[in-house]
Amino acid sequence: MNNIKTKHRLIFIFGVPGSGKSTLGELLSKKLRVPFLEVDDIKAIAQQGETIKSNPYYFLHTTEAYKALGARTPENVIQGLLNVRKAFEYLVQKEVLMLKNSGVVEGAFLDPNKLKDNGIVILLTIPSSTKHKKQFLVHRTKESLINGQFENARLFQEYLISEAKKLNLPILVNNGDMNTLVGKAMSHILKIDSI
Repeated sequence: MNNIKTKHRLIFIFGVPGSGKSTLGELLSKKLRVPFLEVDDIKAIAQQGETIKSNPYYFLHTTEAYKALGARTPENVIQGLLNVRKAFEYLVQKEVLMLKNSGVVEGAFLDPNKLKDNGIVILLTIPSSTKHKKQFLVHRTKESLINGQFENARLFQEYLISEAKKLNLPILVNNGDMNTLVGKAMSHILKIDSI
C-alpha cells in the first residue's frame, strides 16, 4: 500500500488536544508519502510583531482562549475556540496553499467548514476520558488538569462531534490502536476519493 494514489491529497485532521491527531497525521503522511503540517507550528509565525494584548488568541492555548473573553463558562470556552480559528484562518489558508494540494494537516483549531472544499476533513475523537487524560498529559503538566484545560478539551469534543455531524464529515474514534485507526482513515480517504 505504499503507492496509494488519491484524488484529494490534502487530508485535514482536527480534534481536541490529546486525541492523537499528530500521531495519526504523521502515520498517514508516511503512508501517503506527502508532507505533514502541524498547525501549532504556525503560532510562532503569528506571534512575530504581536503581543498578548494585541492578539491574545495567538498566545493562549486553545483550551485557555476563553480567558480573553472572561470567566470560564461553557459558552466562553467554545467561543474561545471559534476565536482562535478566526485568528489563524488566514495563516492556515496560506500554509495550505503552500502545500500545493499534497499533505496531511492536523490541528485543534482547524475550521472544518473553511477547509472541506480543499480536501478531506476528518474529526478524530477520543471517547474514553481516562485514555484522553493520559494522552493529554503527554505534552502538558498536571496543572492543566487543575486549571480546567482538560475539562475544556472534553467540552470541545462534544462541540466538534456536533459540528462534524452537521457537515457530514467522517468521525474516527481513537481507542489506542493506531494501526486500526490508520486503516480506518485510509478507508475514508479512499471512499471519498471514489465518489
